[in-house]
Amino acid sequence: NKQLRFKTNYEKSGGATDANIFAGHGIKAIDISYGGKHPHSTKETIKISELSKLSEFLVEFIYKQ
Repeated sequence: NKQLRFKTNYEKSGGATDANIFAGHGIKAIDISYGGKHPHSTKETIKISELSKLSEFLVEFIYKQ
């Protein structure tokens, strides 16, 4: 398996994620950012390169489990 290299940033958010609902029911979950800017607004954007990186990460993550 190839190793993906990316910078990890830990940031506080407004808590608007389904992971909070799962946690409220005792289910451990993590929220993985999609790399977009200005979420839930008319200015929301994402670079295709970020979507590509996310796809590669998810494939590696799922198949290494």
